[in-house]
Amino acid sequence: MINEPSFELKGPDAIRSRMEEIQSKLASVLPQGNEFQKALDKQVKGVAPLEIRLEDPEADGVITSSPNSQNLDIAGPITRQCSFLNKCMSAQQKLQVQALISKVAVEQGIDERLLKAVVQAESDFNPDEVSHTGAMGLMQLMPDTARELGVVDPFNPYQNLTGGSKYLKQMLTRFNGDTSLALAAYNAGPGAVKRAGGIPNIAETKNYVSKILGNLNR
Repeated sequence: MINEPSFELKGPDAIRSRMEEIQSKLASVLPQGNEFQKALDKQVKGVAPLEIRLEDPEADGVITSSPNSQNLDIAGPITRQCSFLNKCMSAQQKLQVQALISKVAVEQGIDERLLKAVVQAESDFNPDEVSHTGAMGLMQLMPDTARELGVVDPFNPYQNLTGGSKYLKQMLTRFNGDTSLALAAYNAGPGAVKRAGGIPNIAETKNYVSKILGNLNR
């Protein structure tokens, strides 16, 4: 995702120049010829204009315009709403993570659909996710667990997926291939599953297992 700082622009030429610069940056990070690039091209050409908001501190209200608008001679700070482009970047990142999941699943000998479902439940494919308990990355590894699995950088997607898939595979082996118990152990810990003699009576863990199994059965 590209986050641009606030800046001051004077006149229509400066605004158009800045927009072209932003579009150029986005085009450089989106692969050519795919659906995201096509969608971006539509935005740039004005088929579905990207809305921007021009805020003039000396005027009342906010003036909304598009890249193709001729009414751009407004001085003052400009706040751009790039929700469409941010969604494209987010979706592109998700596709890249899913491709990496396929690679790691083969390397670790684990079911790709299961690994994908766990990543979706844990972080919704966000490699920068951090939970309130301190779990990190795609598979939400706790710091101690990450170290035990040899993960140096939990926010590195490949390292996180490799470590998390190893741990998930360990749980599957420990619980004789029982996916439900392995998932419960991934969420609540193998000790909790062993003490309960099954899925622990923990609402979060029950919902976690149910959600992933439901996604697998779709």
